[in-house]
Amino acid sequence: MLPSLISSLNYSGNSSVFSSLTSYQLGFFFCSLYIMAIGRAGCNSCAQAFGDDQFDGKDSGECKSKSSFFNWWFLGLILGSGISHLTLNYIQDNMGWGLGFGIPCTVVVVAIVIFLLQTKTYRYSVSEKKQNPLVRITRVFIAAAKNWRKTASLGSLQEDTVKLHGTHLGANQFKFLDKALIDVSNDSSRKYDITCTADQVEEAKAAVRLVPVWVVCIIYGIVSAQSTTFCIKQGNTMNRNIGRDFEIPSASMRIFSSVAVVFSYFTTACLFLWLELSQVNPVA
Repeated sequence: MLPSLISSLNYSGNSSVFSSLTSYQLGFFFCSLYIMAIGRAGCNSCAQAFGDDQFDGKDSGECKSKSSFFNWWFLGLILGSGISHLTLNYIQDNMGWGLGFGIPCTVVVVAIVIFLLQTKTYRYSVSEKKQNPLVRITRVFIAAAKNWRKTASLGSLQEDTVKLHGTHLGANQFKFLDKALIDVSNDSSRKYDITCTADQVEEAKAAVRLVPVWVVCIIYGIVSAQSTTFCIKQGNTMNRNIGRDFEIPSASMRIFSSVAVVFSYFTTACLFLWLELSQVNPVA
């Protein structure tokens, strides 16, 4: 830990009071939070899908393993978070924040090195020759924005699109994106601009139609994020002493959610073990 970043922290009892923080300290603090949020969002959204791509759906053995991949993935996350809640929180409260943050930092560095060492063995379901879909969608919005003042034969463009590709689901939706279809090859001032195809425009419209789904999913993310601070705040008000000398860190209260998940796996494993040993057929 850098002394210059914690010199203004006064800790008293169960509450932390920040006084006379400098703009540098506040900027460093909020930038750290934003970087952590961006990194976690990228990992959560890509890691599971990338792991799923490592299984060949055409192979019967790998297909069977693929069906249980997410169960083991979630169990690993729960076990990892449970261990960190028990050990790291205690280390941070009793041995210092430097050691408490140094341990996970070292683990992350080792994990990244191991991940990069296996780069050549990974499977990639997306061909490198194909253009990134995000680039295609972005080009549609840029082309539509550049052509927003033009009114050249949008109706004929839509008619030609229907004739060539049939009636699209979003043919009458988000018509402002249809301006990306306007041909600008005859405009000398925009000779480097590329006209988008009808398929690219429809792909962009499909992405826009997913926005309501994304907005609804944000609600779950907001509620789920409150569990961390809520458990800590509730733990601060509780008597967490066990015996005379040991006190459970308030941040470790989240271990109970991990225990509940692991317990469900444990009971299922015990059930299958009992059925195997007793040779009793389960009743449907």
